[in-house]
Amino acid sequence: MDVRAEISNNKQLEQRYLQLAAKATKMTDLLAIEDKLASIRTTIDSAQGQLNYLSSQVSYSSLDISFYTRHPGEVNTGNGFAYKFKTAIGEGWEVLQNLFFALIALWPLMIGAIIFLLLIRRWKRRRKANIISEA
Repeated sequence: MDVRAEISNNKQLEQRYLQLAAKATKMTDLLAIEDKLASIRTTIDSAQGQLNYLSSQVSYSSLDISFYTRHPGEVNTGNGFAYKFKTAIGEGWEVLQNLFFALIALWPLMIGAIIFLLLIRRWKRRRKANIISEA
């Protein structure tokens, strides 16, 4: 909610309660109105304090704006052999880089696969040796 609007609304409410207090004839009504006025004034003071704090914080803020001009690059339709060749080389290089980084990322799996293959190879040799020795 807008703090200024809240303060304005509460001040209007305070004025209405002051008018009611001027018209009050019973002491209980006057005490109830004064209690409500105290609550409204506390709300106004709190909102005013918040507004003052926010206003002081705004003075410390800053905004940096940078403008850049885009220069139009070469417009190439992409129909020529040289353009297609250059694009293919660039894309091939990008695929090669991605493959390289994928292999680097998968090194734990490769080590696990190598260990697994070595264990299977060892198991087959022992099995083959056991079959030969039993025969």
